[in-house]
Amino acid sequence: LAKKLYNEADIQFNEAKALEGHERRVAFRAAAKKYKEAGKNWRNSYLQQDALYMEGRSYFFAEDYPKAEDAFTRLVKEYPRTKYLDSTQKHRFEIAQYWVQYNQVAPASFYILNWNDNKR
Repeated sequence: LAKKLYNEADIQFNEAKALEGHERRVAFRAAAKKYKEAGKNWRNSYLQQDALYMEGRSYFFAEDYPKAEDAFTRLVKEYPRTKYLDSTQKHRFEIAQYWVQYNQVAPASFYILNWNDNKR
């Protein structure tokens, strides 16, 4: 079952590469969900390691960076010596750069509330 789900996810992933815009993001998210299911069905295996990596990549290409980061973090936590470590760290760095640039374009407001001083 796990291998079947993984192969189906691979097909969806490869089909998503050819799409654009919203359809592309939806297709990559669907592939990510299949990879996640495949990994759940074969814990502590090479297939789970591959599935976690591909889940992260799928969310990354869907521009769903929080979920991509979660998948990559689980991969590194569960498989600290994974063969995907270099690529995973590269994607995580790109995600971090995105958030830094996002904050520079649309900085979040920061308010200081003083609940103790009635003069302000």
